[in-house]
Amino acid sequence: MKRIRTFVVLAATLALVGSQQAQAQTQTITLVSDTSWEVFNGDPASGPATSLGFAQKVCLNASAPANCPAGATLYGHGGGGWLANLSSIPGALWIWAPGITGATAPAELAEFFFVKEIMIKGTPTAGTIQVAADDLAEVRVNGTIVGTTGSATDVSLASAAPNSLKSFDITPHLTAGVNTITIRGQNGIGAFAGCTNCTYSQHPAGVVFGASITFVDVLDHFKCYKTKQPGTKFDPRQVVLADQFNTQRVNVVRPETFCNPVDKDGSGINNPTGHLTCYKIRDVRGDEFPKFRKQRVEASDQFGTHTLLLKKIRTLCLPSSKSPAGEVPGPPPTGLDHFKCYKTKQLGTRFDPRRVILTDQFSKERVNVVRPEAFCTPVDKDGSGISDPTAHLTCYKIRDVRGDEFPKFRKRPVEVGDQFGTHSLLVKKTRTLCLPSSKTVL
Repeated sequence: MKRIRTFVVLAATLALVGSQQAQAQTQTITLVSDTSWEVFNGDPASGPATSLGFAQKVCLNASAPANCPAGATLYGHGGGGWLANLSSIPGALWIWAPGITGATAPAELAEFFFVKEIMIKGTPTAGTIQVAADDLAEVRVNGTIVGTTGSATDVSLASAAPNSLKSFDITPHLTAGVNTITIRGQNGIGAFAGCTNCTYSQHPAGVVFGASITFVDVLDHFKCYKTKQPGTKFDPRQVVLADQFNTQRVNVVRPETFCNPVDKDGSGINNPTGHLTCYKIRDVRGDEFPKFRKQRVEASDQFGTHTLLLKKIRTLCLPSSKSPAGEVPGPPPTGLDHFKCYKTKQLGTRFDPRRVILTDQFSKERVNVVRPEAFCTPVDKDGSGISDPTAHLTCYKIRDVRGDEFPKFRKRPVEVGDQFGTHSLLVKKTRTLCLPSSKTVL
């Protein structure tokens, strides 16, 4: 089976939730039927299926449905139809399988699966999909049938299905991470059109739909490891970074740390594929940008509120994928910002050291959390933009707890992929624990 994996994370709304401003936000993904949906001859979430390509826009004729889009395939069907009011799903188009025209036969009982994978970076709280069809549409989420509209055998149900949208609650079937949304479309029996071996001009078919999915997006904790780069060394480069403090050009020197999303004391992990590779950075002297000047901030996280002095730039962290040594890592994760990290000094009341249990993809261990070491702001790298300007990280120095029941972390090689390329890294030892944080500039 050949599949093209299309991940969608479209933040249509951003609303701060409660007092956890830097850690939890409500986001909404909107999906509509268009030519980005991959078409299969079966449901790939349920078993083997072959990709047929991507959906095409279709119309009964040039005037039906109303506002038939340019470039759509016209079946050449006489008369009107497909009267569903699509104002609640703007941008949705009537679609069908690729390569089909009005002359294609047989049209009766033809069946296709329209599929898209979406990444939900948090806890789903609501999901609705609205569908109209000629003659049948079945909604599936992660391989589970949610409901149907129309019919392939009942003419009265089939006649009503293209003229109104039917709504389905898909909330119970959504999960954090990758979700597969599938619409099974099927044409009716030939008796509906009074023909056998019908063409699509005699017996047209199509589906139209739109979905809205809301979830609480939570930035993960990260456990960061000191790294060494064996083999081919990183090619240093310059980038322009713009965050809430300044815009400056920096030299990116080498990979310094690699960070896994981590479960802290049972807090869970929202996006297990969202890693960070952090590179040592230094000022570029003599260019047109002013250099960073020390800043005082009040940072709040699950360990409390602390006053920090941001002393100088330290690292640039890039969203990264990882794979075992010798394997090719996948594409970098979407929806995770770049971070610019600053070396810090704590002012006033000192941090109270504590112990936590950290579980990531490498190990489970108890660590001593010693002190704040760095503070990271979301940053625009060379015009890449910032997804969430409120999502910061406070990173704490950590050390192993000796003599407890957990085995200690052992060095391991990994392959890492980010916007700078693919790199082989030796992950050497634990270094910091980074907590989602909010900040106030003092």
